[in-house]
Amino acid sequence: MMKLKERLRRGTALVLTLLMVVSLGTQFRASAYEQKTGKVTATSLYVRSGPGTTYDKLGYVKNNAMVTIVDEANADDGALWYKIEYGGDYGYVSARFVEVVVVDKDDVDFEAMISEFPASYRDDLWAIHALYPNWIFKPVYTHTNWEDAIAAESKLGHSLVPKTSISSWKSTAPGAYDWNTSTWVTFDGGSWVQASDEIIAYYMDPRSYLDSNYIFTFLDYSYDASQTREGVANIVRGTFLEGGFSQGGKDYSYVDVIMDAAKQYSMNPYVLATIIRNEQGVDGGRGISGTVPGYEGYYNYYNIGAYATSTMGPIERGLWYAKGGNNGSTSYNRPWDNRYSAILGGANFYSSNYVGHGQNTIYLKKFNVVGSDKYPPYTHEYMTNVPGAAAEGYTISKAYNETTRAEKLIFEIPVFDNMPEQPTRKPKGDGSPNNKLSDLAVNQSGMTPGFAPDTLSYDLVLDQGIDEITISATAMDSTARIAGTGTFKLQNGSNSFDVVVTAQNGKERVYTVNVDANISKPEPPAPPEPPVDPDPGTGDVTDAILNPNLKVSESDKTISGFPTVPYTADQVVANLGVSNGSAQVVDRNGNALSGNVGTGAKVRILRTDGSLQAEYSIIVYGDSNGDGRISSVDLLCIQKHIVRMTALNGVQLAAADANHDGRVTSVDLLRIQKTILHMSSITQ
Repeated sequence: MMKLKERLRRGTALVLTLLMVVSLGTQFRASAYEQKTGKVTATSLYVRSGPGTTYDKLGYVKNNAMVTIVDEANADDGALWYKIEYGGDYGYVSARFVEVVVVDKDDVDFEAMISEFPASYRDDLWAIHALYPNWIFKPVYTHTNWEDAIAAESKLGHSLVPKTSISSWKSTAPGAYDWNTSTWVTFDGGSWVQASDEIIAYYMDPRSYLDSNYIFTFLDYSYDASQTREGVANIVRGTFLEGGFSQGGKDYSYVDVIMDAAKQYSMNPYVLATIIRNEQGVDGGRGISGTVPGYEGYYNYYNIGAYATSTMGPIERGLWYAKGGNNGSTSYNRPWDNRYSAILGGANFYSSNYVGHGQNTIYLKKFNVVGSDKYPPYTHEYMTNVPGAAAEGYTISKAYNETTRAEKLIFEIPVFDNMPEQPTRKPKGDGSPNNKLSDLAVNQSGMTPGFAPDTLSYDLVLDQGIDEITISATAMDSTARIAGTGTFKLQNGSNSFDVVVTAQNGKERVYTVNVDANISKPEPPAPPEPPVDPDPGTGDVTDAILNPNLKVSESDKTISGFPTVPYTADQVVANLGVSNGSAQVVDRNGNALSGNVGTGAKVRILRTDGSLQAEYSIIVYGDSNGDGRISSVDLLCIQKHIVRMTALNGVQLAAADANHDGRVTSVDLLRIQKTILHMSSITQ
């Protein structure tokens, strides 16, 4: 889930996340271009930052990949380019290598087939159906809440990514990241780190796989006659599995042995070949060398049981399992003391332990979100590598040429309860995530509590007469940026200062120093004596005098500084403290007000004879929508202003500047959130 500020309470953070989704969704719909689905026809196709080969390369999309076309443009040479959704953003691809998929939604039988899928699945399923009309899609109801599923898969050590991954794929949860050294804790032999919630959510979201390649992650594991030796050969081409081995005076082809295992244990041979290829690499790993000391002559092609312990590395542990463990177990054709029995034994293991317990797709093998009587949900998962299931699914897809893709293939696709309305986007931010301070100090002593990197709010009560403070801070990580330090003038009473630490990857953390100041100041001058009226009957007119503690701007005719929010019209009049005259509170149309007074309402100052002396627009800081309250509605108004959906102007814009720094930014959102949560109050 995305977070606006790490210090926000969860409920308010979710509100802001929804606001951002709404704003982004509006931007997507703003274009008049009718979105299309395209299929990539090149072996691989570069995605560029603009329409033409002179623009930077953002990455590439693979053959048969399905892309969402949101616009089109011509390059300088006149060639047509498509603007596509790519990596959570947009990019451009040459239209020469993209076939537009014509989706005709008149197939009532298919509409009935997918009717029980959520609406956010169906457009992609329709697009795939347009390409392969014989494919069958079945919903698998997990009966699991989406957020609970993410939390279960996010337990420390349960879901990993390579330590070379970009930082937004890596977790900073307790035990996963060392803030003092800005380094990640490694797992499973030192090459892996804990995956972030965001990347787990992306790979757990079934909608991330709904194209004509990655959908094979949901392919039923079962063997059928459409799975051929040629298909296996396609998968293993260019790897050690393209060859074979000799055993007992007989030569074996890996392809033929994999087909034997698939038929004997009713397993999809493409799945078996993909697992071996992914586990052993292109050239074959140590686990199948037969030469590991202490385990000479033993083989484990699927790396079953291959994980590090306190006494064994993962390869040794896998071969210990292949040998039969401590008690010499003979289950699954063990001991695997020859290559043939190791390949068939691994297939036996899969058939018995995964397919036999409902984990009959690659997705469920990695994310066991269904469970069985023997294995509860989120246990009995074959791998910890979060992108691993997607990689295997894509590899399997390559075994299916257009002829085999024309067959009736069955895909079983999970559906969670309370899923987000839009598919999860893949995180792409990089750089250090460390946005903590190692020190925060104020030149005056007495900050409560004492500084700690995870404590985000501090209070300071100053002695009388101190009218300024100096705030200094040091970041844990040298790549982080700090804003909000320096010397600041104080106003009498409550003051609040935010120190914003921005990590290299852009994530912010806010530390707040609340200061209670008691500033000595001279008594305000006594109001002038009223002029002597030699003849009271003449009715001389005098100007009204206002409370000098209010903030009155004659240049833009505004008034602020009322002490409490919300307040009524009567309270406003009382706080105006008008002498030698009177005051009225009216709305923007001049109608008298009696209830709550908000930004944009007006006060009229009248002389002793009732004539209008001045009229001022009221500013209530934090109340940008003018209803007299500070609430989530104001957050939405300011959010829309920041993302340029709608613009605030005049007193509404002034009211949005909750921290009085002359700008409307996310810091003002934070200040308003704190007020809503009763963590602090906005200075009026």
